[in-house]
Amino acid sequence: MNRLSFILVPILLLLTLVFCCPCSYSESTELGDHIGEGPIQLEADRLEFDRKNNVYTIRGNAKIVQDKRILKADMIKVNPESRHAEATGDIILIDGEDILRSDRMEINMAEQTGIIYNGTLFFKKDNFHISGKRIEKLGKDKYRMIDGSFTTCDGDSPPWKFTGKELNVTVEGYATVKHAMFHLKDIPVFYFPYMIYPAKIKRQTGFLIPSVAYSKEQGNQMTVPFFWAISKNMDATFSLDYRGKRGIGEETDYRYLFSKNSFGGLYFYHMKEKQSYRDWQEGRKEDGLISSPDRWLLKYRHEQYFDPSLTAKIDATAVSDRDFYRDFDEIVDDRSKEKLESNIFLTKVWQRFNLNSEFRHYQDLEKKDKTTLQRLPRVAFTGSQQRIRDFPLFYSLTSAFDNFWREEGLRGNRIDIYPKILYTFHTDYFDFNPELGIRETVYRLDHGDDKVKSREIYDLNIRFSTTVQKIFKANAGRLQKLKHTIKPEVEYTFIPAVDQSDLPEFDSVDRIDRSKAITYSLTNELVGKIRGEKGKNYYHKFARFKLSQSYDFAEAEKSSADSPRPFSKVSGELNIFPTKDITLLLDGEYDTYGGDLSAFNGLLNLKNKRGDSVYLEYRNTKGELEEINTKLKVKVSASFNVRFENRYSIFNDTSSETIWAFEYKAQCWGIGVTYSDRAIEDEDRREQKYMVRFFLTGIGEFGE
Repeated sequence: MNRLSFILVPILLLLTLVFCCPCSYSESTELGDHIGEGPIQLEADRLEFDRKNNVYTIRGNAKIVQDKRILKADMIKVNPESRHAEATGDIILIDGEDILRSDRMEINMAEQTGIIYNGTLFFKKDNFHISGKRIEKLGKDKYRMIDGSFTTCDGDSPPWKFTGKELNVTVEGYATVKHAMFHLKDIPVFYFPYMIYPAKIKRQTGFLIPSVAYSKEQGNQMTVPFFWAISKNMDATFSLDYRGKRGIGEETDYRYLFSKNSFGGLYFYHMKEKQSYRDWQEGRKEDGLISSPDRWLLKYRHEQYFDPSLTAKIDATAVSDRDFYRDFDEIVDDRSKEKLESNIFLTKVWQRFNLNSEFRHYQDLEKKDKTTLQRLPRVAFTGSQQRIRDFPLFYSLTSAFDNFWREEGLRGNRIDIYPKILYTFHTDYFDFNPELGIRETVYRLDHGDDKVKSREIYDLNIRFSTTVQKIFKANAGRLQKLKHTIKPEVEYTFIPAVDQSDLPEFDSVDRIDRSKAITYSLTNELVGKIRGEKGKNYYHKFARFKLSQSYDFAEAEKSSADSPRPFSKVSGELNIFPTKDITLLLDGEYDTYGGDLSAFNGLLNLKNKRGDSVYLEYRNTKGELEEINTKLKVKVSASFNVRFENRYSIFNDTSSETIWAFEYKAQCWGIGVTYSDRAIEDEDRREQKYMVRFFLTGIGEFGE
């Protein structure tokens, strides 16, 4: 729906309400009669009836009430026979939170016509203020406004407003405006002698508002969209994307809704790049261009819900070349994608079991690789953990069939069946949970002398834990009690050594390493009981601290010549939440053999009720990564915000991206200025962008 239609909708609704309300009288003056939506109540200092002309007149604080609709005036006259009504003097019509004020109204419900003199309308939801010297309803779907104005600003002298000498509207037709003017304060800025717009409340085929921009690399830019309302449940948008130095793109976005259980869409973008642009781009890329002049992107989405337990989904994406996502970052969601994934799902759900079949296809965006592995298809049958009769035994099942395919390289099928049995033993002092899993994996390969292979393996996991806790009385402000919980846990995992050297290696399922390890951990938690407002208490987790490490007996059995390292790195996690507005997350790994931290990450997030926030993140992986990410938002005043973002790599001594944004927003208008500077790593250059946005509340946003 275009923006003018969006503004016209509330006008038409309230005008219709106005012209319907007073004429809902019957000839009966009984206040209890139910007419229309509800009973009508009349209040006035004096009620008169002119029997000759069949006219009711109520004078002095006249008031008509029907449900949440109230009409007040100094005098109201009604002729039930001709269905003509007239109201004069300080007229106020209140419908919920919407208000109309006028000096005089004349309405004829039989002819569906009426006039409002010196009317002002206020719509609370969108803060619309509309006024007109003369507002007329000329027929069922025709309206006219003389000397009208529109704004979403409060006050007698609004920061902006639109005015028009004469506005004519035909619902589901067109709206024409003569001598339209846009004002800043009381200063006219833009003048349009004549304007015509579709006044469509329903979806309508036609051109949408174009967008204009400029880029140093691509030149002048303009996008012209055309909307096609195919039917009630289908529509499409076609756009021409003109880029002066680069070429002309064609864009199609088709959407359909067959039912609430069947919907989807198709998106296609294509551009044939100019040779001059390609020559310029090839000169700045070290490896040259890998794409042809024809660049395109195709997406298809569909969801089908046959019943609550049976679902089908399609999510497919394809591109013309590996660089499309990097070169057309304006129309894609993530320019740093490494792979494109397309899939088809069919899922059947029972109370305790699931059957899921899927086709997955990957397109490598990093390199040309014919060995990329596809699952075409994968069928998985799983059973959730469930009790065996009344015994403290539980079983679960994971099983799958995979068909692995690729253009070049090993292909084949795999069936993997993995049931587990869990025993639970719980006392007031400790929990003891042993679990046994048995795994059978069978392969059928496309080539080789031995096409059928299999592997049998089992695993044993024993978990022992206990919990110690104490509750302390705090009585410190709103903090009433504090609970400290200590949970030590020991877990033993055993997986025997099985020769898997003759098996294919499609994914991690095909290589299950021997394990004879014990993992021990200690977790501390502090939870407080807080006295909330109106006596409602709530619980708040203040802190959580966990340390864990593993010892591998299998590794310890190796000879000293192999330099065994049975102890794993010590992992630590510390989460602190002093208040709801402060978060500190720390985690790291300590190498007991190297005597240093091999990884450390920290995140601090601060915010307040005013809207200020600080986000600081530090990430460090020894020899691979060290960076600082910063996000800062300062609400300088109720109307002015400043935002700063930066990603800085200490490891590479470079700033990956910096963003400065300034936004001023008044009650009904605003302006935003954004500057960004980011590194284009694959081209060894930086890109700077400036953007200026203006927005008028109720109208929209524009600028670039």
